Amino acid sequence: MHPSAHRWANPILFVCLAQAAFAAPPKAPANLTVAEFDTLVASLRQQSDGKAARGLARVTLKERAGADQVARWEADFQGSRAREALLAVTDASAFQNPPAAEILHNSQPDPAAAQQIVAKAVDYVKQVMPKLPNFSALRATTSFEIATQAQLDSQKLMGNLVQQSHKAKPSYQSLGPAESTGMRDAQIFWTGSNSKLVTNREGFEVTESPGATASQGDQGSLNMVTIGEFGPILSVITLEALPDQMAWNRWEQGPAGPLAVFDYAVPRARSHFAVEFNLNEPPDFPAYHGEIAIDPASGAIFRITIVANMHDPDTLRQVHLMVEYEHVTIGGVPYICPVHGVAMVSLLDQYADENAQPPPIPFKVTINDVSFTHYHLFRSESHVLNGAIGR
Repeated sequence: MHPSAHRWANPILFVCLAQAAFAAPPKAPANLTVAEFDTLVASLRQQSDGKAARGLARVTLKERAGADQVARWEADFQGSRAREALLAVTDASAFQNPPAAEILHNSQPDPAAAQQIVAKAVDYVKQVMPKLPNFSALRATTSFEIATQAQLDSQKLMGNLVQQSHKAKPSYQSLGPAESTGMRDAQIFWTGSNSKLVTNREGFEVTESPGATASQGDQGSLNMVTIGEFGPILSVITLEALPDQMAWNRWEQGPAGPLAVFDYAVPRARSHFAVEFNLNEPPDFPAYHGEIAIDPASGAIFRITIVANMHDPDTLRQVHLMVEYEHVTIGGVPYICPVHGVAMVSLLDQYADENAQPPPIPFKVTINDVSFTHYHLFRSESHVLNGAIGR
């Protein structure tokens, strides 16, 4: 595999998804708050790995679970299947509002103060992000499908036909019925884990081949890739979402203090958010919207979401992307870098109304959980060997 390089270009989401038949879903059970889910986790911690996974898979969260809370839940389970089910359920909630306790009731800034916060964020992206050093990080991706067994069997068959010459074949493991999604006969499937070294060299974002300890399960089943978390995504949003059109939403508690959350929207005519569903076709640049969470003092961005709706002749595809940033130390110097991301693509009936309330129920969902760890200052090395000139 040859490394692929992207120089502060458009963020891109590449998805390779098999089509599936739409079935009318039954009425979905009630979703859980974070507090209710915490009670469920406590009741499942002494269960077997498989039973705990099934208990987690059957529910959905109607509030966003914070990273610290998810880490505490993970510590309650020793088995891999329960941890994977927990990850899938909490990732699916990444685009919800946080619990009410995490929404701060500080005074809303007046329009001038709000614009000043947005202006600081724009300056932060323009002035600070380009100064990131050359570094490497380990990018770990875990993929899930919320689908039926028949859909995954069909997808595996297609993958086997495409990868006849490859040793790795698409595979998956059921974690339990996804009862609360409202998707008929759907289950949550783990479809693979993969770790790769990512380097940033003079603005180039380069993905290397997997390392020796990089993979578990089937790498070939991973079918969704995001690019641009180290800067391009922030540049696109802050430059394309006109500052004077960003709308104040709320204050919420961040890792080190209050964060100012703004809503934004970018029309298709100004969009540079690239989405590819077929490598043989040019990318699409859909209209998109989302939230951006800003440190009001420095303008640093700690969380962004992107939501885009795309139509094709057969389905409505809803594309969701979330990236969380935190302080990390590289070469003894603190920087703010991505630490966690979620990419989610939902397939809906082509006649679905994406603006309906309650939202339409998809017939297939793909989720990628991405984490960035092991940041290191990148230093190139050269070696001089006597007699090595010529062959």
